[in-house]
Amino acid sequence: MMPASIRYSEHFSGQKDERGFPDGLAESILQNPDGRYYDNRNGSLVAVKRVYFSGRERDIVVAYLRQGDSVTLLTIHPLKTGQQQRRLESGRWARYDAETTL
Repeated sequence: MMPASIRYSEHFSGQKDERGFPDGLAESILQNPDGRYYDNRNGSLVAVKRVYFSGRERDIVVAYLRQGDSVTLLTIHPLKTGQQQRRLESGRWARYDAETTL
């Protein structure tokens, strides 16, 4: 289930266009992520999903804020190899299981 409203920050829109992410990818990642995390550095939520992008399978991050029934997408970008694990091990990201669906 998707949130009642989705807003797109200017940064998100710029990153999406600059990196060539297709329309609907971020929403798909939010709806069915491989993992959700809380970013202890900036207080945002993070959804990660492995998808085929730019000629290979990559883990893609969508950072967002949730306020009631609304979601604001903050950024979208591919993760570098090992980056997700390093963020978990350093404590920057913590598993976030409060949302089973959006």
